[in-house]
Amino acid sequence: MKSKTDKLSEMTTEQTNYSEKFQKIESIEKDDIKNHKNGTSNSPNDHKKLKHVMREKVFEMRNSTLTDLFSEIKHVKTIYNCFVALFLIAFLNTAVYDILQNGSLSLGFLTIKLGFGKMTTVIKIWCFMVASSYSVYYFYNFYAHQRIKLSPKSFQLKIWDYTWFLLFVGYQLTFLVLPAHIILKSQLPPPSTTIVLMEQVRMIMKIHAFIRSTVPSVLNRKLHDGSGDLIPKFNKFSYFMFAPTLIYQDNYPR
Repeated sequence: MKSKTDKLSEMTTEQTNYSEKFQKIESIEKDDIKNHKNGTSNSPNDHKKLKHVMREKVFEMRNSTLTDLFSEIKHVKTIYNCFVALFLIAFLNTAVYDILQNGSLSLGFLTIKLGFGKMTTVIKIWCFMVASSYSVYYFYNFYAHQRIKLSPKSFQLKIWDYTWFLLFVGYQLTFLVLPAHIILKSQLPPPSTTIVLMEQVRMIMKIHAFIRSTVPSVLNRKLHDGSGDLIPKFNKFSYFMFAPTLIYQDNYPR
């Protein structure tokens, strides 16, 4: 017969084995949860489930970095006050210099006028970029409504998707190159050039964010499923184009 010490050691060994197995199971479950959140998976079945699924970006209301700095760090307010004081000193210096030298007060408005020259050309370029950005919505709407008429997993569907994907990439590249070419050809001043380039980058990022956020629902829509809106309505797209965010949502907290 086994002694009590041997039985106790066997029980301890079994408990140790069970605890190790339990820890392994917990680690596997944690890895699966982590992979699911990150949109990655090792198993083929999970890979099929995650097809056409992208991580959803969430819009959260928060203060700007400067607001938090001003409210939390008192030294930042001191730096801010120093900049305000320097601005006032520079303003007074320019005003006194203009009065003593020229007999009139110009305050450097001539430099500003020259810097923001050719505003007519800037407005034309901006209107062209806005019109092309809004045209993306109608082409995207056409693509989505025609797609649900095609059979799933068919060759025609793949051709349809890849064709429009290449067209979208080509549009983005054209939107990136054409305004820059017009700027160089028109020889816009630096401030006017900055206006065009900043609006160019903003619209590119907005269009990409809108397509990226809404295309999963289009890709996962079943054949001839016309229930609900395939893509968000135009007024939501128009609001997003001027909303101060790069994450599209149908509704934003107010």
